[in-house]
Amino acid sequence: MNYFEFYELPIQFGIDVNALRQKYFALSKQYHPDFFVNESEEKKEEVLKNSTLNNNAFKALSNTVLRRKYVLELTGTLTDAEKEILPQDFLMEMMELNEEMMEMDAATAPALRARVGEFEASLEAAMAEACNQFDNTSEQIYLQIVKSIYLKQKYLLRIKESMLKFAAL
Repeated sequence: MNYFEFYELPIQFGIDVNALRQKYFALSKQYHPDFFVNESEEKKEEVLKNSTLNNNAFKALSNTVLRRKYVLELTGTLTDAEKEILPQDFLMEMMELNEEMMEMDAATAPALRARVGEFEASLEAAMAEACNQFDNTSEQIYLQIVKSIYLKQKYLLRIKESMLKFAAL
């Protein structure tokens, strides 16, 4: 059973987080192991399984980034074995950022951070639009667009982490 089925939700990127939280708390009460101490071992195991599923589902679905990844994996759009193929123009821009980062000093750091922030904001705006389009149409092409943006965001996150390391030196 996938997390959306468990919470009786449609598979989509945008969800009502308050409704999700309410469902999580209701299921937490329903599957709390302390209420089943006198039950059979089989029943205790089933309750523990459902309690764990509830916790894992809430963790994945309540976090926007994890939910996006989960939807991509659930739909078979993103697989572990798949290579992360990114557009050449994006990779060139990231290479330029990497080079600037290698030469970064106190004077150039704010401009570089601003540039990375602009990339991040641009990707997030495109991601929000693609997610919204998928949620409204269920057209598979939008899953591919979300995947492409997701991989770009992941790459940009590595750049940001490297910037923090360089800034700390």
